[in-house]
Amino acid sequence: MQSPQARLPTTASPEVVSPFSANTWHWILTCVVMIGSLFVGGAFFAKKMRILQTKTAIKGLEIAMKGFEVEYGRALGKTLGDKVGLTEAHDSLAEGDLLATLMHLSTTHNPRKVRFYDPPPAKGQVNGVWFDATGVARLSDPWGSPYRVRADLNGDGLIPDPAIPGATVHAQYIICSAGPDKDPTTWRDNVASWK
Repeated sequence: MQSPQARLPTTASPEVVSPFSANTWHWILTCVVMIGSLFVGGAFFAKKMRILQTKTAIKGLEIAMKGFEVEYGRALGKTLGDKVGLTEAHDSLAEGDLLATLMHLSTTHNPRKVRFYDPPPAKGQVNGVWFDATGVARLSDPWGSPYRVRADLNGDGLIPDPAIPGATVHAQYIICSAGPDKDPTTWRDNVASWK
């Protein structure tokens, strides 16, 4: 009778055979890393693109408000200040009479029908101008929040800085977006005309 040890094979354990060669595994791993990089890089570039769109909209709005002053010889803030709540110390939203005047939708404050501002139409109330159910024009940033505006109403060229209590900004108008977090009080991501 044979011992149990005598029945064991004397060859080495069976070899694991991979359906892919080492070179194929290298290419698969390289592709996975590249695709992951594209996702990370794509998100980075998408954020940068939204910030650039926001800066462009802010600059266009600022130029439009200064254009109104050149055309009519009076500051938009003084013309519309009380009607739209435009002040130095508190934010007013870029909507309603302010936007209608700059886009020549209203002749009340823009009797010459000069089109000072021509924002793109929003897609789903995001990144452009849109009209609410009552027909009021509203302007939203790429994250869907309204732009905020302050104006120098007393003519001293200074507006309180909303980001730094007690500081001022040397400007006729300041405009900002709440940024990706949609919170205007958190300044780390806000996009502002004076920064």
